[in-house]
Amino acid sequence: MRNLKEIKVFSTMFICICFIFGFSQIGAFALEATKNANNPPQPETGSENIEDKKETLPTNEQQSSIVSESVSTIVDNEETVSWINNFNQIEIPSNKPFSFLQLIEEVESNTYSQQTLSHIASAIYKAVLSTNFEIIERHISNELPPNTELGYEAKIVPTSFDFAFINPNPTSYILQFEVMNQNLVVRIIGEPFSYTYKAMFEDEEAFEPKTIVQYSSTIPFGQRHIQEEGKNGYLVKVIRAATDETGSIIERVQIAEDFYPPVHRIEVQSFITNQETTPPNPGNNQGEDGQPQDNQDPAPDTPEGSSGDSDDNTSDAPNQGGAPGKDNDDDTLWDKPKNPEKKG
Repeated sequence: MRNLKEIKVFSTMFICICFIFGFSQIGAFALEATKNANNPPQPETGSENIEDKKETLPTNEQQSSIVSESVSTIVDNEETVSWINNFNQIEIPSNKPFSFLQLIEEVESNTYSQQTLSHIASAIYKAVLSTNFEIIERHISNELPPNTELGYEAKIVPTSFDFAFINPNPTSYILQFEVMNQNLVVRIIGEPFSYTYKAMFEDEEAFEPKTIVQYSSTIPFGQRHIQEEGKNGYLVKVIRAATDETGSIIERVQIAEDFYPPVHRIEVQSFITNQETTPPNPGNNQGEDGQPQDNQDPAPDTPEGSSGDSDDNTSDAPNQGGAPGKDNDDDTLWDKPKNPEKKG
């Protein structure tokens, strides 16, 4: 009996030991599985994970940057904001012409004024000058428009005057528009260029307007009317320079030569003279051959207080053979005969 009890006790202990060992193995396996789930096995030294390498490669979007930017004063804020809503970003395709007139064909013709279209095209042209894009078509006005810098104008006339250029690069670029602090900002975004491009201006000149005098019988005597104040004219050469990393100029190309003729000042003066103080003109004598005589006989003695010299006759009489309304005392325009030397 005693041996039977001992066998039962031993069997019970063996079964308990087996259960404890089995549960410990299961726990160890579960713990190892949890660690593997949280920390996946790393590749061996010298090997590459192709998927990880693909994720770290930069995409075209990551390589893009602002390659050029222009800032210009807004002409019409409402129309400019409307333009940005319709054309916030515009793609400039590779090796294909970009036409401003073709772009605005998508909107109604009366949506934007010609002034606003020209202003936006000028802002684009200003940004394009700092790239290697090739200008195909561009026009300017007879007078430099307000809020437009000299050398940066691109006039737009629907169905007539276009602004066009081509992107010679193998990748496309993006035109982006934004309003900041009452200014129109135009950005060109894409792959950086091999060189840095910038616009330069040379041989800039200003031309002052001349004064044109016109006469009218409707202007009262002694008065004048300014019909046109006049404006300066300008001439400038637009140069695009390409520089390398050291700042050395690699290439210089003349893009345009803009000339704006001056607008002359126009004065309208009175054609009417003062008839009450107009004496006869004694200086129009002619000889027998019909030619004017320079040496005339001395004038007869005149009463005291008067003079027979024609130099002293400085009345408002009109100048014969000259411009109407011009007085004889205008020494800067008309030469007066010299007095013969008087001997004592």
